[in-house]
Amino acid sequence: MKVFIARRLVLVIIAIIASTLIVFSLSRFQGGDPRYLMLNVGYTSPEIWDAWGDRLHLDKPLVVQYFIWLWNVVSKLDFGDSIKTSQPATEMIWQFAPASLQLGACAWLFVMVTGIPIGILSAVKRGTVWDAVGRTFALFGQALPPFWLGIMLILIFAVNLDWLPAGTRGHGVEWPGRLLYYIMPTVTLGWLASATVMRMVRSSMLEVLDSEFVKLARAKGVSQTSVIWKHAFRNALIPPLTVSVLILAGFIGGTVVTETVFAWPGLGFMVYQAINNIDFPVITAAVMVATVLTVMAIFLLDVLYALVDPRIRYT
Repeated sequence: MKVFIARRLVLVIIAIIASTLIVFSLSRFQGGDPRYLMLNVGYTSPEIWDAWGDRLHLDKPLVVQYFIWLWNVVSKLDFGDSIKTSQPATEMIWQFAPASLQLGACAWLFVMVTGIPIGILSAVKRGTVWDAVGRTFALFGQALPPFWLGIMLILIFAVNLDWLPAGTRGHGVEWPGRLLYYIMPTVTLGWLASATVMRMVRSSMLEVLDSEFVKLARAKGVSQTSVIWKHAFRNALIPPLTVSVLILAGFIGGTVVTETVFAWPGLGFMVYQAINNIDFPVITAAVMVATVLTVMAIFLLDVLYALVDPRIRYT
């Protein structure tokens, strides 16, 4: 197991280094001078132009520039300052990350609570009304775009019924009243993912329920509960596990559409503003955060695979 984890850690490091190369290269595509990207805000005085050249070490070879940039990122988490606010990009990440963490955790919990039970029920009750309800849930979940769903939820529950607040994070509102601000963004963010997990669980469960060892367990008189949870679900766990962990990484990294619709001050909302302002340092920091989260999620998946199925570590 230690050798297995060590190999995966090496791959993680290689993937992160490759991502830094890609991000750094993108800043040099515009004529080889990143100032065309970072200072694309109208007129720039020669003094500011030269100062940015000194800051980015543009008088040095490209390879040396990369290693200086990489050292600043690794040692000081320095991605540069925001073009719009002059605030360090790392500080902006720390400022907006808690909102994305909270919303992502709530949405992921919603996905697990709805997608897994509905998928299992649909597979166990195959061909019944419950199965039809589950497939209908999956159909609407994957057919409704998040931006449209969010707007419709605001129209119905905030404008027409006045049951829920239309947006924001609810600053200044005490708990538990602040929980009302999480309901619509959580459902909007988790709806599509819940339908995906439901379909994945259903298909995996159907495949396992038709296997010989499940039929043998039923023939030996094993209870229905044990057959479903101990024999079937555990052996059908790997595909839903893969989707669930990647969904969590995507949620925590921030989702632009949901956070923009509900004016949620998270990483997705920050990236949307940075793109509009062509704020390249902030975009770079957000891309690297999303990359690291995804790579670490894949590493976690590899370890969980080995725990679920010990045969995987030998392949």
